[in-house]
Amino acid sequence: MDKLNKYRQVIRNLLEEFTTRHYANPEILQLSNKTVFDPIHDRYLVISEGWNKDYSRIHGCLIDIAIIDGKIWIQQDGTDYGIANDLITTGITKDEIVLGFKEPSIRPHTGFATA
Repeated sequence: MDKLNKYRQVIRNLLEEFTTRHYANPEILQLSNKTVFDPIHDRYLVISEGWNKDYSRIHGCLIDIAIIDGKIWIQQDGTDYGIANDLITTGITKDEIVLGFKEPSIRPHTGFATA
């Protein structure tokens, strides 16, 4: 499997796991995660949606990953532990991952790729 297809498959597998998670937060009446995969533009999202007990809407992007110029760019990471750590456990190295949500001047100090 070539590198691009490996990235696509690893990302899809990791993000699909988020659709099976259940939240035990008493302030939330209902919450679920949905995946959005765009393999043509190499954009992969996890969207959280649901309702609070006060019936206010929850809708937002939990995770946003793109493949840009042969690297995995994490554009949004709303997890507690960092989705980059999950990518590393699959064998993807830090020099293949860009923390796009970090300011460009900070990226050289993260231990991950800068671009």
